[in-house]
Amino acid sequence: MTYKDAAADPVWFGVPVSVTVGEGNVPNVGALAFEAIPVGSILLITTWTNTEYDVDSISMVGPESSATKVYWDYPTITGANAVALERDIKAAATTPGSYPAETTLVESLAAGTELRFYVQLQSLTGSITGLDAGADPEMPAGVTVYAMYMDPDTGAEHYGTWFAPLNTDEGLVAMVSMVGKDNGSLSIGSFGANFAEPNTPRSLLNVSYGVPVKEIR
Repeated sequence: MTYKDAAADPVWFGVPVSVTVGEGNVPNVGALAFEAIPVGSILLITTWTNTEYDVDSISMVGPESSATKVYWDYPTITGANAVALERDIKAAATTPGSYPAETTLVESLAAGTELRFYVQLQSLTGSITGLDAGADPEMPAGVTVYAMYMDPDTGAEHYGTWFAPLNTDEGLVAMVSMVGKDNGSLSIGSFGANFAEPNTPRSLLNVSYGVPVKEIR
């Protein structure tokens, strides 16, 4: 289920929440809400369950040979490519019982420009799987990334959810990919999809290019 608080100013939306109902009431349903974002933009919301770790959101915008990195030290790029790490959680802010969330707002990408979105586990020493000699077993970070698109007619639309345990010392983990279109819109899909025309995420004829999350959720 999703929800919308239209009485608020600005309007607030919530990411999808799953609830199992048996008999009686279901109290204290957890919810993750965000303010309305510009029409046509996409908000990437990164959350994680293990607050012993600091998870960071990183975007690479443009061709691999000269991509612009949007991260904690360089949180904003503007112009034809407008991408901002709007909410960056520092390690000191992750405390037991908290529900950390980082947000990246993608307002526009120039036609043909790809954005590759990653998560990275900070404050990590070696493997946390407990499989290395002398390492203590630890729980994984439990990262979930939501993509919310602001549709002009229906409001915030859920484009997909990606999950990564993030439980090894593997650095950047690829999560989401999107590309700017000629008409100013943004196409989004699973990481590794080929967005080059005519092999767009909407194409059903080129299954090797990945499946858009919007159509399989």
